[in-house]
Amino acid sequence: MKKIYYNGRFHTMVPSASANTKENASEPSSTRSSAAVDVGSPQSSPSSAVDAICCEDGVITAVGRYDDFSEELLREAELHDLDGAVVFPGFIDTYSAPAIDAFDNAAETDPEFGESEVLYWVGEAVDYLNDKGVCVLCLHGPGDRRRAPFRRIIGTEDSSIIYDVSWQTAFEKELYDGCFDAILENPRTSLLLFNPVYDDSESVQDAILRLTRTAAENIGRLEDMGTIEVGKKANFTVFDEDPYEKDLKAFAHSHADLIINEGNIVYSAYDQAMEELYDLLSNQMF
Repeated sequence: MKKIYYNGRFHTMVPSASANTKENASEPSSTRSSAAVDVGSPQSSPSSAVDAICCEDGVITAVGRYDDFSEELLREAELHDLDGAVVFPGFIDTYSAPAIDAFDNAAETDPEFGESEVLYWVGEAVDYLNDKGVCVLCLHGPGDRRRAPFRRIIGTEDSSIIYDVSWQTAFEKELYDGCFDAILENPRTSLLLFNPVYDDSESVQDAILRLTRTAAENIGRLEDMGTIEVGKKANFTVFDEDPYEKDLKAFAHSHADLIINEGNIVYSAYDQAMEELYDLLSNQMF
């Protein structure tokens, strides 16, 4: 099924010198674009040439202007109006791996930390990472039995988690003994999941670069993710406000509006809020 996400403000994170010129011959020529050249520099704004993308089977097939997409394509595709939201390549989290490793080890050795506690911690961690806009989570080591709770809760193992990532961030290289002593406590308040990206970054632009193109380069996956280009995975992190208009401290308190993984909406802040409200009202009634 072809899908078109349109009426968005796209930061493609593609360097100007290597703007995407790849064309997909299966698409009408009017859907092709080589104008996606927004690198996310401090002065950058969403490219005026990109307000829509088309994807099929989880892969981007066209990047450009919605008005340039052919009538035939618009009839064939499932349309999703982004209502002016700001779109980045899906965030790739290379910062949470050491905390999750520490949690695995601590939960394994604590006899009082049973399966229900593990599922609760992982559920809280996933909710937190969704709120931050994490589209792909990188983990050290294989997807063994200790990672089963993540697979059960996230539900899209192959596309949402990358295992055996050896890359280490600057934060991870500077870890010290005792850093994860309280890792079994609520992951939302530990500041050890995702948050180290803010410490490693000098600006919002720097942080987002570390979460997109640079992250893909570091883990050897730039060929299929990290930027918004034809032929790459249709992974996007969407905000209702432009993070580039905020300082780093304000960005640290931002909330993702949507996460799109391989063309599918896997997280919606609105749906999450409605679900939490329903649970709250149900508990009060019964």
